[in-house]
Amino acid sequence: MVAELAGERGLELAWIARRREGGVEALDDATFRRARVVVEFSTPEAAESTLERCLAFGVPAVSATTGWPERRGALAERFRAGGGALVYGDNFSIGVHVFLRAAEEAARGLGRLSDYDPYVQEAHHRGKADAPSGTARALVERVLPHLAGKRRFVLASPGRDPLPPDALSVAVTRAGSIPGTHVLAFDGPHDTLRLTHTARSNRGFAAGALLAAGWIAGRPGVWSVAEMFDNLTREGGST
Repeated sequence: MVAELAGERGLELAWIARRREGGVEALDDATFRRARVVVEFSTPEAAESTLERCLAFGVPAVSATTGWPERRGALAERFRAGGGALVYGDNFSIGVHVFLRAAEEAARGLGRLSDYDPYVQEAHHRGKADAPSGTARALVERVLPHLAGKRRFVLASPGRDPLPPDALSVAVTRAGSIPGTHVLAFDGPHDTLRLTHTARSNRGFAAGALLAAGWIAGRPGVWSVAEMFDNLTREGGST
């Protein structure tokens, strides 16, 4: 999908990883070095080796692989120390990052009121390995500091003990081919506030990754995708 969008926008593709029997075809060093930027959506193992190569060859990278926050964080530190260029994150949807901002503002408004009980829900396709999703974790990180009495999140599970009062309930669904839905809700005695972001396809993630690729090419430093979007959308930010 990234390649499809890139073609529509007139961008030259140096190389596309393609499956073959026994794995994925390899890319020679000379072609790799010529790339202006590398975009990768893969597995943690493949992502790590690809990003190590980017750092070694001085090629800017956009990393959208999920499910490896600790290892990716360590690799990002290596990019910082080595003067590399990297944008990384779990969700490159532009709409998601506006949703996260709105969720944080809602938590500021209702999180201190004991009448309102917050909860998070997320749903993805059956094949998604990590749970909760990286975006759900980012959502929790954004809102938890503003929720009075909440110190942690707990995955909702039928039949378990009652939810501890200091825990935020997070429910996970894996079914079918759902691209991704995330919800933050506050349930009160008289009304409910519910913020929802629903991805209609993976195309939005690809569009955000291409935006990041254009943004990081020629720009030094290590940026989370949230930092990049904040930079792009704040007054006076670079475009």
